Amino acid sequence: MKIAVIGSNGFIGKNLVNRLRKHSEDEIFSFDREDIFENGKVICKKMNFENKEFIKENFKEIDLVYYLASLTIPATSWNDPVIEIEKNLSPFLKFMEGLKDCGVKKIVYVSSAGTVYGATHGKVK
Repeated sequence: MKIAVIGSNGFIGKNLVNRLRKHSEDEIFSFDREDIFENGKVICKKMNFENKEFIKENFKEIDLVYYLASLTIPATSWNDPVIEIEKNLSPFLKFMEGLKDCGVKKIVYVSSAGTVYGATHGKVK
């Protein structure tokens, strides 16, 4: 199986890539907003959500995508929801639009705010 991890330089992304690399025979493709770097045997490419050709070229044979990318924190969402839309929702929708002809079988969308900030009874700051 071919697996792509978007947001592979974050806490969850790094751990997921390392775990998949150590305990799986699957081929791992790593993407992040940073420049290209290498994480063990996995080479990470800079993700470009705006470029449909980039998405088509890099995801045409991917079976599974772990989508871990986020540019905001929970407090940002509460204080300025437009930033949440511009920084997270819009890039995700562009990515999905670019994927429509790629044949990806499954997308796992992960948000870690609850694990980082725990249970709350109001705004998370």
